[in-house]
Amino acid sequence: MERINQIGEFGLIERLNQILPIHDKDVLVGYGDDCACVNINGKLILFTVDIQVENSHFLKDKIKPEDLGWKLATSNVSDVVACGGLPRWALLSLALPKDLEYSFIEKVYIGIKEAQDYYGFYTIGGNCSSSNQIMIDMTMVGEADKFILRSAAKPNQKIYLSGNLGCSKAGLELILMDKKEYEDFEIALINKHYRPKARIDLVEKIKQASACIDISDGLTSDLSHISKKSNVKIIIEKEKLKI
Repeated sequence: MERINQIGEFGLIERLNQILPIHDKDVLVGYGDDCACVNINGKLILFTVDIQVENSHFLKDKIKPEDLGWKLATSNVSDVVACGGLPRWALLSLALPKDLEYSFIEKVYIGIKEAQDYYGFYTIGGNCSSSNQIMIDMTMVGEADKFILRSAAKPNQKIYLSGNLGCSKAGLELILMDKKEYEDFEIALINKHYRPKARIDLVEKIKQASACIDISDGLTSDLSHISKKSNVKIIIEKEKLKI
């Protein structure tokens, strides 16, 4: 009998998507992009979802709950922005241990509120259940004038990055070192991990791109999605990377 770890994350997603085919003319983009895109009375509405699971995505004793709320919201906003859209509304689902201190989840919500104020969206509903570990799931709805696909890259085009690579990973490595004191540049890297910022300031520039993707799995992994979807070969000149 096959196990999930044998199939792999992307293999699992591909198989499961085949069980739920989409037969709806209003769904312009379904599985396989940063967001799904639906035409609702002439408006392009974007949908995305992200989850934070204790001990998989975060360690409770290594992160401030406010930062956890910020990261959850930011990961969703980043998906919407990568498709050329702006965030509008969010839904939250909580699965929490019954003995979790209320102050922890209250501070998570304070972090989400900070993200709401920064990015300009509202949380409008959700659900709550119990679990042996903390799981917080956010679904986000956005709007776009033009949907930027992963599948529209063309030969002889250039690749642009919105920032430096490796900062968040470097921050995580520093966090796991458990140093008593950190230098200023190390604190800056740690903040890149705890408080990433979705590039909502670049939406107008992103709308001019042929294809776009949010880097969440790493540069080569995410470029491979564009390569496969667009049927193009991508050449990376490593000396030009901002690391």
